[in-house]
Amino acid sequence: MREYRKQGREWLKQEQERIEQHKETAVQMDIWRKQIHADRVAEIFSVLREFHNFLIRSVHIDKTFGPGRDYSAFGNISLHPEGRIFPEYLALQEAYYLSYLVSDPLAAFMKERMTEADGLQRVNDSEEFHRKLMEFGRIQDGCED
Repeated sequence: MREYRKQGREWLKQEQERIEQHKETAVQMDIWRKQIHADRVAEIFSVLREFHNFLIRSVHIDKTFGPGRDYSAFGNISLHPEGRIFPEYLALQEAYYLSYLVSDPLAAFMKERMTEADGLQRVNDSEEFHRKLMEFGRIQDGCED
């Protein structure tokens, strides 16, 4: 009888140790999850900044994007299907899809940014284009504060 009690106490002690290890592992996994989440959020906002810089550079310096053009090298992918799409726009699309894995609020925010970015394509009216570009920049600048 004494041996059974000793085995029972030993089993109980081992079970409590397993529970403690499980709790420690759960805490560590939560830390890792938060770190991964933070890394993905930082990555997404970095892509947004890079895309904004691309817009400024391509509209005002390189003149590779502007009124009446899309995000392709020739300015109209439907007329030049062999043309390449700018990598900054592709990165923005990837960040948009990644945002759905991070959180619903971030996905909603990125959906708005994608809608605005897509809204800049093929806008023929120069004034409307620059108004939309300034709006995109204003919102982007607000993200960095």
